[in-house]
Amino acid sequence: MALARSVLSVQGWPVPSDWKVDNVPQNYFTPIRLLLAFIVAFEHVFYFQAGMADSPFELGHTSLGYFAVNGFFILSGYLITGSAERSGDVLVFARSRLLRIMPALIFVTLFLGLVLVPLLGTTDLASYYTSGKVWADMAKVASFISPNPDWLGLTMAGNPFAGDVTGPIWTLRYEVLAYIGTAGLLLVGLHRNLTIALLGAAGATVLFAIDLETHLVTETNATLGSLVRFGSCYLYGAVAYLLAERARVTMKLALPVLVAGGGLILLGVASAEVLMNLALTPILFALAFSKASAPAWLSKPPDFSYGLYIFHWPIYQMLTEWVGRPPNAALLFGIGLPLAILAALASWYLLEKPMLKLKAPAALRPD
Repeated sequence: MALARSVLSVQGWPVPSDWKVDNVPQNYFTPIRLLLAFIVAFEHVFYFQAGMADSPFELGHTSLGYFAVNGFFILSGYLITGSAERSGDVLVFARSRLLRIMPALIFVTLFLGLVLVPLLGTTDLASYYTSGKVWADMAKVASFISPNPDWLGLTMAGNPFAGDVTGPIWTLRYEVLAYIGTAGLLLVGLHRNLTIALLGAAGATVLFAIDLETHLVTETNATLGSLVRFGSCYLYGAVAYLLAERARVTMKLALPVLVAGGGLILLGVASAEVLMNLALTPILFALAFSKASAPAWLSKPPDFSYGLYIFHWPIYQMLTEWVGRPPNAALLFGIGLPLAILAALASWYLLEKPMLKLKAPAALRPD
């Protein structure tokens, strides 16, 4: 632990004598996650308008929204590692994770399968609702088996994202895999083992860098390709937690590395994304634990980031199908995004927040 403290001091990480995040009077994890979710929803407006996975915010093979998702996994690695430590028990930890992720996912799945797909599809309602495939498809989405099933009667001819009404829900599979990995370490008492976290982060990083340059991992198995991307980011957050639970760093080194990584990507060095993710990690925690004064509504806003992340895409699809293609960006910004925010707020206040109250006391944290 003394070695970790000396390393952190050299790197500009102010390490207090008590590393407990519980003693921090305030943090900005919730507004940061809201910002990241908004960035994803904002960029997807341009996807729909362009009719392809394209936006004005692209950087080589990446984009602003792409890095926002990476940021989600970095924060998740930090917060979930902390949740595992506070839970102290695999069953308590699993219960907390299920209560956080499943209620909203089940709700949006029911909305898709029982409302949106039959409205946009071509199958008559009687045949649709009595088909076993409908219920099987909803089960596939809610269980992460198939985040984007072949919905019954959903042709959406001419739609550039035809049949895809789930959008970014596919990334939740990797979040759950990260939970399972953390639970496994908790089960054997190694969830606070820094060596394992560092080795895991290093291994995932090397595989991800290789895949960025050669696509070898992705071509072998697409799921594994995404796993090394998200897994490396998640483990950066876990390492940050294990090194210093009050991880606050200066941006003097991180910002130049971030810019250098972006420059290398523009020059065709795809693996430079690793540098950007590594730089993004301390930047996120510097912001999360900033001592800058802020109004109360900013430090403790409603945590509807998850709802915004999973609701905005189906709402955009609904408007696209009803209004015509390509949709006007003003329509999606003026109607789609506000509707997504309202849906996310409703999900938070009516479903997610009440369910979180069922968590064990030790796990009652914004994670």
